Amino acid sequence: MSKHFITRQHIFRLDSDVIILKNSEKYLKDYPDDDFTSKIRDECLTYNSYLYSKKIGLLRNKQVKNYLNEKNIDFKSKSYQRIFNGDFKHGGRFYGPWWLNVPSELRQFITINNNKTVEYDYSSLIIHQIYSEVGLNYFEENTYSDDPYLLRGVPDTERKINKAIIQIALNCSDLESLNAALLRQYKKGKLIGNKPRKKEIEKRLNIFKEMNPKIADYVYKQIALRFQFQDSEIARKIINRCYSYLIPVLSVHDSFIVEETNSNFIIDTMNNAIKDTGLTSIPLIK
Repeated sequence: MSKHFITRQHIFRLDSDVIILKNSEKYLKDYPDDDFTSKIRDECLTYNSYLYSKKIGLLRNKQVKNYLNEKNIDFKSKSYQRIFNGDFKHGGRFYGPWWLNVPSELRQFITINNNKTVEYDYSSLIIHQIYSEVGLNYFEENTYSDDPYLLRGVPDTERKINKAIIQIALNCSDLESLNAALLRQYKKGKLIGNKPRKKEIEKRLNIFKEMNPKIADYVYKQIALRFQFQDSEIARKIINRCYSYLIPVLSVHDSFIVEETNSNFIIDTMNNAIKDTGLTSIPLIK
């Protein structure tokens, strides 16, 4: 481009569609619009315009500054897209804004209009979704812990890796693909420490199945995208209700960030969204 004297002033950026459909190879897939896609596009565009008018940033403490010294954040990137996979009943989560790419431990420093924020999420949502699909309640079936990612005989400090193993196993077909996906998580820095060997991965997965025998068949069934559609629709309900009250909310899949003064409102909204979905196993909000 520089060879031909092309500069930024020669480039016009056309915003891409906010409703994205991908095929099984993750390439973009054309689709005809219908009432559903038109409705969710209008909602997404309206909410993006609303967020654009808000100042969303990070407190400049030592932890944040160290991160910004290594990573660039485009704080102007505040637009959501919904990305579906294969059809409009799989995937559909909200992606795009800069806060989705910030490490979870830094999200506590996000500010909205220079105000401190709080973040609440549905604890272990996909596990409760699966239990609900078979008409059961996790808390009645598994009395070991409120947290499905705490495994009997495994130190609680290993929760994060347990969670990764279980969630990936629900969206892959066998141990080999699970191990490969886990390795990618370590290479990207999303998991730290030493990656467990295959035997240890298999052992922990077997403990999970023994502790949750009535949903053990869901492992290696590649069902995560189907449940992602349900949680994306829960997020949509929450975003729409917050917008109707002109309360800015930042969705990070199944967690939601609002100004501190709106803590009670977001908890109430999240509870109502779950009730409307009709789950028989209700996740805790933390």
